[in-house]
Amino acid sequence: MPASAITALQLLQWGLEVAATHGTAVAATSKIACEGITFTPLDTVAHPRIAKGILAANPGNFTHVMRGTDFTVAESPLVYDQFQNWLRMAVVGAVAASGGVAPFTWAFARSMTVDPAPDSFTIERRLSDGANFIDNEWAYCMLRTLRIAYAAGEPLRFSADGFARRIQGSTLTAAQALPTVEIPPAALATLKIDSTWATVGQTAVSSQLLSAEVIFKTGLVPKMTLDGRTDLDFTTYILNPEEVDLDVTLRMLIKTSSGQFATEKTAAEAAEQTLRAVRLNIAGTSSRQLQIDMLLKHALGSLQTIASEDGQDIVEMKFVGATDATNLLNIVLINTVGTIV
Repeated sequence: MPASAITALQLLQWGLEVAATHGTAVAATSKIACEGITFTPLDTVAHPRIAKGILAANPGNFTHVMRGTDFTVAESPLVYDQFQNWLRMAVVGAVAASGGVAPFTWAFARSMTVDPAPDSFTIERRLSDGANFIDNEWAYCMLRTLRIAYAAGEPLRFSADGFARRIQGSTLTAAQALPTVEIPPAALATLKIDSTWATVGQTAVSSQLLSAEVIFKTGLVPKMTLDGRTDLDFTTYILNPEEVDLDVTLRMLIKTSSGQFATEKTAAEAAEQTLRAVRLNIAGTSSRQLQIDMLLKHALGSLQTIASEDGQDIVEMKFVGATDATNLLNIVLINTVGTIV
């Protein structure tokens, strides 16, 4: 029997598209450091039931009416030296690194008044049995959500989902490399919670945080318009502000004296609720760092849910995005890469 595609031989790589021509496929410039990407076709076929005197549910005349793709990035270890690509697809585009030599600083601040103009990438995939290949690519890849997960005893991990144009045949760009792979342990994370953007990062929460999950909903949506596109794919992206949000979960030990549970319960129950300026920070070697600053409010009007872990009372705090009309999310990434690769 013929050989079949072996999952371990699969290759994923990408290239940054020109911002003025989103969706024009480009050659890859690096391999993607993730555990896998699942692509789901959205190609839609109409099944008209034209009266033909035929005893069948679908009497014929099938017609393609739409093309496109959704994709999901499997939960994977976060790699400092490539995470700027995901952030440019989700938070804001055209961000350049600062610093003449390594380490370089990438600052991603989501504006409350300006289109984030995200970047799009072309993703290439090769399926292989070691001798034979199937090469495909997807242009106009952007993210709908980006998730970062912190858990004790685990690496810092991320996952994502997004949209792209329809699947196309491709020729894999040869000789691409992975970035330097340094994966931060989640145990390096620190948490600080304050009540204004001006004071974010001042008040440490010590010996309480057990795990955290940050989900950024980008608000980016593919949009079809009637422009005579023979490929039947979406024309452009739009930003739906009603979908721009943060969904944050912090699991903490409950300290009975000077603990964050009492502080957050008061904040949740306050009139209009007290704004929470939350900073999650994690650092690695060679000055590598991922710092996430967020403005949040509690999802509920009080904190009541208490569970037990290892004989200790814990609380799971749910937050949603909030803003002071200027700030919502700012992510600072420090790594050893000065350009998009």
